[in-house]
Amino acid sequence: MMYQIFPDRFARDSSFDFARMTSLDPREERIYHENWNEDVDTKGKPETGYLACDFYGGSLKGIEEKLDYIKELGIIKITMPDKTTKYAVLDRTGDVAPGRLLAVFANSLISVQSAMNMLVIKTLPGMAAAAASALDSMHLEDVVGTIAGDDTVFACATGPNEAQALVVTIRDMMESGSSPDRS
Repeated sequence: MMYQIFPDRFARDSSFDFARMTSLDPREERIYHENWNEDVDTKGKPETGYLACDFYGGSLKGIEEKLDYIKELGIIKITMPDKTTKYAVLDRTGDVAPGRLLAVFANSLISVQSAMNMLVIKTLPGMAAAAASALDSMHLEDVVGTIAGDDTVFACATGPNEAQALVVTIRDMMESGSSPDRS
């Protein structure tokens, strides 16, 4: 499954002003849409060399205002071993909403550290099994598996660099209290 968010078409922020939007970027090839529900202009403006350059006025602030919706989808930002980031979808079957499981995971963590390719994740008492289940549900390609006790999760990564990248991802989640995608 793949999600793409185009800021322009995802959401306008609460301070949206059509006149201001058109004055800030007066490029002639732009087709501005005052009404959010207008169809995309498929003809474009051939005289400018652009066949499609519709602009609806969505913004990053509009996305930030919808973060609760994004969290409900269970979308998380993860750090890769080469320090780049990508997004993953928490995939959980059954009656547990992905966003809720992710929030339980992030809020139950106390600390995380790596030793070679192993991660030691300390949780609140009794929360290790839920944390391990949530981590498994993320289907992170660099996590080989998890073992949970009462307040400790051992996670095996594919290598030391991957373990260190997972530590960064998990610490981001700890700091935000939920999905680390708040940037």
